[in-house]
Amino acid sequence: MSRLLNINTLFYYITFLLLIISLTAMVSLFQLGGAVDVILQENFESVLAGEEMAAALDQLHIMMVSMPLEELGENRERIISCHQKFDNGFLRARNNITLAGEEDIIDKIAFNYRKYKALSDELMTAPPERPPPAGFKDELSVYYSDAVEALDHLLNTNHMAMVQADEDARLMARNRAFWMIFLTFLGFISAFYLHNFIKNRFSEPILAMISNLRRVSLGNLQIRLARQKGELDELTILINHLIQKISTGQTDALLYAVGQRNLAAALIEQIPRPVLVFDLRQKLLLSNAKGRALLLGQQRNEVLQRITDFIQNNDDNRLEFDGRMYTLNVAPLFDETQTRIGSFITVEETDELSPE
Repeated sequence: MSRLLNINTLFYYITFLLLIISLTAMVSLFQLGGAVDVILQENFESVLAGEEMAAALDQLHIMMVSMPLEELGENRERIISCHQKFDNGFLRARNNITLAGEEDIIDKIAFNYRKYKALSDELMTAPPERPPPAGFKDELSVYYSDAVEALDHLLNTNHMAMVQADEDARLMARNRAFWMIFLTFLGFISAFYLHNFIKNRFSEPILAMISNLRRVSLGNLQIRLARQKGELDELTILINHLIQKISTGQTDALLYAVGQRNLAAALIEQIPRPVLVFDLRQKLLLSNAKGRALLLGQQRNEVLQRITDFIQNNDDNRLEFDGRMYTLNVAPLFDETQTRIGSFITVEETDELSPE
């Protein structure tokens, strides 16, 4: 039965393990959201860097095309600050390249910005008496437009990458959740089916066998085990055959014992003196008529106690009963293997009178 209990325990362990797997999967799905946030943060960093460069370039270009040469010198610090902001944003974008083609976009921004910066520096250093040619600012605007176009491309690329990454992550999370739930459900169904299969195919039939065999061990030889399916059917047939043989053998032995007892009783009835037969526990098994007469009356218990004391100690073989004296003679009884199984007692009346 302990093995059957171990099978049930194994099922509960499997169920508990599946539950742990499910909970672990759910936790991992929640942690996946944090990992996705880290991935998106890289693209978001490029977007912030692009916006910083675009804002600095817009502010710089407004001053370059709208201010006269005299005021450009006066706003030199502001112009230098715009260049520094653009350089900071560009450095962040250069160190955060995560997408295919993003490096080419960064290179295009750098090319147009260098051209734009060179023209803006030339414009700032031009003396008022010798201003740049009329088409100078138009050329400056061309590089500005190309740089802005590259910056927009950078922003759109990272923005679309963020959206796509978020959608892919959510789709992957949903797929993982679906498959994990499906596998967990399948595991529970499999474990439940395995439990029922073992229970119906082995556990319950074996427990029924054990219960019936206990009844057989208590002497109920009328019990027969019900036929089973599969491997247990042959075992059931063998056990039923064994019970049948035990039942038949026990009945034969009982009939033989009864016959021998009747024969022994008939023989000792022919003995003229009282005869008593005891087993090893000093329990009276057989007696003839004179022996039974000896045990009648109020002194029965005293006579039996005296006889059993004599069998155990084998000391004084005299017995006083009803005013007369008797002598006890004992002969051991053995079975066919020469094992002692009891005592054969004969009682002889003597000529002595009771001291009373």
